[in-house]
Amino acid sequence: MKTTEHSLSPGETRSLIIWASDYYSRNKLVIEPGQTYHFAVSPADWWVDMVVVTNAKGYNNHLIDWRKLRIRVPGAKCFALCAAMNENDATAFVVGTETRTTFPENGILSFFANDVKGYYGNNWGKITLEVLRLT
Repeated sequence: MKTTEHSLSPGETRSLIIWASDYYSRNKLVIEPGQTYHFAVSPADWWVDMVVVTNAKGYNNHLIDWRKLRIRVPGAKCFALCAAMNENDATAFVVGTETRTTFPENGILSFFANDVKGYYGNNWGKITLEVLRLT
């Protein structure tokens, strides 16, 4: 798995492929303090959790609740597109199908499908994340 770190200038856009099976995305963003980004995924883009087809908004996985498993980003839906700074889930936030974020500090931003640690082997498919650096 080849990892690529992308740096964007203000006004520049980039399409990043995010694979459902990657614990942290292969495509990453280099972030500097004060930068603002707009992230968007077409609601028609989908990926699959075992047999459940969903988009970047994710879905309510009642099996996780029933089995009392811990999803990586508590309170977010299963398979919601999320991002974390420096591969640290404590910094994770939901991207979903669209969000705008200003970053207070520098680091490397990775993306992932919100799932239970150890359950990425049954994930498949990919979505395309459109990234626009605003400032």
